[in-house]
Amino acid sequence: MNFLTRLIWGTRGGWRRLLRVTLVLLLTAALTYGTLFAISWSRLQHIFAANNAAMLCAGIFISGRSAEEVDRQSIIKEGFRKRIYDAFSVNIDRQNGTVTVGGSLIAPIVASYQGERGCILSQKAFPPVKLPVLQPKRFDSFTVITRAELPDEAANKLDAEVARNFADPTHATHALLIYKNNILLREAYAAGGGPDYLAENWSFGKTLVGTLVGRLIAEGKLSLDEPIAIQQWPAGNPRRGIRVRDAMGMAGGLRFTTGYKTFPLFVQADHGLVYTDLEDAVRFVVDRPLQHKPSTAGSYNNADPLLLLEFIRQKLNLSNDGLRELIREKVFAPVGMNVAVSTDPKGFPIITGYVFGTARSWGNLGLLYANKGRLNGQQYLAEGFVDFVGTPSPGYPGEAYGGMVWLNRHGFYKFPKEALVISGAGDQIVMILPADGIVIVRLGHRNKSATTRQTFDDSFKNIVEILKSY
Repeated sequence: MNFLTRLIWGTRGGWRRLLRVTLVLLLTAALTYGTLFAISWSRLQHIFAANNAAMLCAGIFISGRSAEEVDRQSIIKEGFRKRIYDAFSVNIDRQNGTVTVGGSLIAPIVASYQGERGCILSQKAFPPVKLPVLQPKRFDSFTVITRAELPDEAANKLDAEVARNFADPTHATHALLIYKNNILLREAYAAGGGPDYLAENWSFGKTLVGTLVGRLIAEGKLSLDEPIAIQQWPAGNPRRGIRVRDAMGMAGGLRFTTGYKTFPLFVQADHGLVYTDLEDAVRFVVDRPLQHKPSTAGSYNNADPLLLLEFIRQKLNLSNDGLRELIREKVFAPVGMNVAVSTDPKGFPIITGYVFGTARSWGNLGLLYANKGRLNGQQYLAEGFVDFVGTPSPGYPGEAYGGMVWLNRHGFYKFPKEALVISGAGDQIVMILPADGIVIVRLGHRNKSATTRQTFDDSFKNIVEILKSY
């Protein structure tokens, strides 16, 4: 102690003492910040390594793409991200269905393909499963495979708009489907795309949760006004005041941050951690504290849809395997959807984003909503459920969100304000106009999405006008 005292304060006062104190404080601050920055940078590496592993695994073993295609089309490497990704070591084991990504400050992260459970992230490889032989039909050039007969003027205009969406390869559109009154008028794919290609769809999965809710209400197994009283929340916990309708409208009130910060220290928000940082997705969600009284403040989040799934699982006394089978039985099979969903290591579906499906699958889902929940002439979703879905969620800014679908009342898109919109990262979009029987599906590669918005927004507006004109 005497030594430290003399080192800092010295035996003489004046400016020398002030200089020594200042230097010691600066050194302490530098060491503290350096330590925090190293921890922060390692978290950044972990998150991007997990994303890299997950996207490569899904792209190769679910979608049937090459590693080069996934890297070019799906993994964003702009700005500081490129430095991080370029420093990773990547090992792809096609025989065992794994992708391992390592970095200088992190333990390697493994994405293991597990068949119906998709690609699972962990820090150890899962036992290999029998790998399917993926040979999806993929076109060599821009191809329109459906041309329903229309009046000549409307047909010519529609064909021009379809071609417009594929004209600039930097827009990265790989699928466009157009329906009116249950008829598929145009179905087009870019080079490398095709009708059985399982593309990444991201937040499209939130509408799958809403669709499951609509079906269970029709069967009398669920109601919009019942509280989400899950076992993890004891009696009297204020979070038990969240109702099904609140979570459907992204207004459950759980604290769930979005975005991330990179300066002066990296901080990843809860929204992204769902995809890159979990051994147990359910625990992560149910541990969120209540920030707002339910239905008073809406905000887009991954907590509410996953909370709904966990509530459904508990209420119907299902295992995680049983929950995934329920989704297949109540949504995928009857609607006619070819969709894969990755899970956490415990088998719980991370349906808010790790979702991969064909364009036709999402066209079929759009038609279900365009037909007010009717399927094959019968009411499949609860009567009035689609009207509820299209009603603005209480407290959500700008009336922008309904019930697990986006609304366009605030005019975010140029097409009609009464549209229902299923949306996913990278400008994946299904636009639905129930009153006109119109559904348009656009899928594209995520890492080029910044260049696509103006084109498809203008084009969708024109397509709707063309379809309404005949």
